[in-house]
Amino acid sequence: RKERVPVHLWVHPWLPFLQDDDHQLWTTIRTKIAACLRHWKPSDSTVRKMVEPWKPVMDPHNWGKLMEVVTERLKIHLESVTVTPGSQSLAELGHVLSWLELAGPSAIADVTVVDFFPTWLSSLRRWLKASPDYNEVVQW
Repeated sequence: RKERVPVHLWVHPWLPFLQDDDHQLWTTIRTKIAACLRHWKPSDSTVRKMVEPWKPVMDPHNWGKLMEVVTERLKIHLESVTVTPGSQSLAELGHVLSWLELAGPSAIADVTVVDFFPTWLSSLRRWLKASPDYNEVVQW
């Protein structure tokens, strides 16, 4: 379902009137956002715009749980990447890196190290064993 007015625009003004320890609110918001992410593809940048306003106001526990959902989707995204030397598109990696500020360097490093670089290194290894044009390898 698409909302015409972003939820944060009507929730954020009420935050000063809520108690700081109202974890039920953050859990509910996190759960609702996570449900939206269930079928999200990281190439859709609108999700980042939906999530970003919650970082400064959400408690660290719930923010961390929300970012776990995001990084899981990023992992699935990178697992589907086909590494093809010579005609490689780095758009998929760019989609992951666009979450660096929100998810944090450690989370993004984990995703890329575990789910991207092994495939990339395997493709590079196969390419190098096939006696390639090393000028092309350097360009890649």
